[in-house]
Amino acid sequence: MSAAEMDAYLSSIVEKSLPTSPIADEQREATVARIRAAAAHIWPESEVHVYGSMSNGLQLRQADVDVCLLTHPSRIAMPRDRELAADAVKRLAEQMRNGAHICLI
Repeated sequence: MSAAEMDAYLSSIVEKSLPTSPIADEQREATVARIRAAAAHIWPESEVHVYGSMSNGLQLRQADVDVCLLTHPSRIAMPRDRELAADAVKRLAEQMRNGAHICLI
């Protein structure tokens, strides 16, 4: 690897390791607000919790937003309800997609 290639490689590592900017933080917070609004529309009693680096303030520029969606278990007790819940989560992901990486577990 040449000195120029090594410099470019190390510069990219440093860039990815920098803290987020206030604008990026605002965008992430707006994304969480959109998730909360969409979830509340589907399940009014739902809760959306942020966890991971965004919740403790250690997110880097390339950080994702980790969220957990909670709803009351009685709302998805029957198999048909679970199918509806899965469909609703997929619809939620489609609403949120806008270039973001969505991973549903």
